[in-house]
Amino acid sequence: KDSTTQKFAIRFGLGAIKAVGINAMEEVTKERKNNGKFKNIYDFAKRLDPTLINKKSIEALAKSGAFDDISSNRHQIAESFDILSAYSNQENKVKSSNQMSFFGNVIYKENNPPLKYCKEWNKAERLQQEFEAFGFFLNDHPLDETKEELQKRGIISSEKIISDKLEDGDLVKIAGIVISSKHRSSTRGRFAYLYLSDSYGVFEAMIFDEKLITESRDLIADGSRVIIECSIRKDDGGIRILVKKITNLEIFI
Repeated sequence: KDSTTQKFAIRFGLGAIKAVGINAMEEVTKERKNNGKFKNIYDFAKRLDPTLINKKSIEALAKSGAFDDISSNRHQIAESFDILSAYSNQENKVKSSNQMSFFGNVIYKENNPPLKYCKEWNKAERLQQEFEAFGFFLNDHPLDETKEELQKRGIISSEKIISDKLEDGDLVKIAGIVISSKHRSSTRGRFAYLYLSDSYGVFEAMIFDEKLITESRDLIADGSRVIIECSIRKDDGGIRILVKKITNLEIFI
């Protein structure tokens, strides 16, 4: 809870961000606590062990928004990991050889290597990168901006499925972002599992129609925004969503 604004907020631990690791983030927070906040991305790279400034950690932290207070362009930081890694190694070699800079600890931007030129991610790209860092959409969801339009067209949310508000055999339409898909084969033919996300969470749907799988291969690619027309099946094994048709969300609207 924020004592000044009296509002509640979610705090997501740095160590839980994919590909960075708890030990590495403990070093980051220890350095920040002992020597103050990081002034900019170069200060971050300079003050930490070079082994922590690598492709995976820089990309993951940038995608998550961890650098937002010291950089306004997440995409640029994510693409500049090699520059920052080389800079970190160089600065730490100076430290280990006990050489002192004439200017001490003062940081001058003009002496820092330029980062790669990259346009910032648009909102949809930004949310997708956050998803890659966290494994779920932490702040906004890509479907939020179309929620009213979808409701007008009779699209339900996964909340109705999760809260068991549907009956066996119900035919419904659900909107979602394709998170991943798995394709399998059996004696009866090919089938696929789809993992989708909407504003209420992640849910699974199944496709047993080989023709639909083939015709919809572009639609079920990771990151696609789709409408699935499906039937609900309820039995001793729980609730299953069986896909009958898939439509691009933008075309549907």
